[in-house]
Amino acid sequence: MRNQKPQQSKTFALLRERTCCVLAILSLLFLSGCTGNVAYNKYEGIPTRGWLRADTMKFEAEIRDSATYESFIAMRIDNSFPYVGLSVIVEQSILHGKDKPKILRDTVDCELIDKHGNIKGSGLSRFQYEFPVTDIALSPDDKVTTKIYHIMNKDTIPSVTEVGYVLRKVSNLPLAPPNEG
Repeated sequence: MRNQKPQQSKTFALLRERTCCVLAILSLLFLSGCTGNVAYNKYEGIPTRGWLRADTMKFEAEIRDSATYESFIAMRIDNSFPYVGLSVIVEQSILHGKDKPKILRDTVDCELIDKHGNIKGSGLSRFQYEFPVTDIALSPDDKVTTKIYHIMNKDTIPSVTEVGYVLRKVSNLPLAPPNEG
């Protein structure tokens, strides 16, 4: 009877260790599966002096699959960001072969802090955000050039550390063309 307790202890420790390993592997598989629909995800760093109105962030994505894609502006700020939000212009130029580029221009109001002063992003001392821009139907070999710049009253916006652009595939079926007429 005396030897049974240490044996149970060893068995329990081994079982706990295996369970932790299985959970870690499942977590990694789950997290890697979440990015399967991301076709493009890139950030550009902002100088420490702040994001100047003249600093246009530029991103170039090449498309491999015919699909409908959601486009997002992504942003990272630190905990000293002095405003509740940030307004930006997002210009997406879609080039299909030798056709004239199609230009999509959107104003995105990025609410970073709610009316109670709570930060809406994820993180601890640096916070990450994504804001939807628009859905785009794209074909293989399309090129999407995206420019993002702020339109705030102040010329320099402090505490923005990175700005990014994300394309996520939402459907293998392109959007139906708009009715013209």
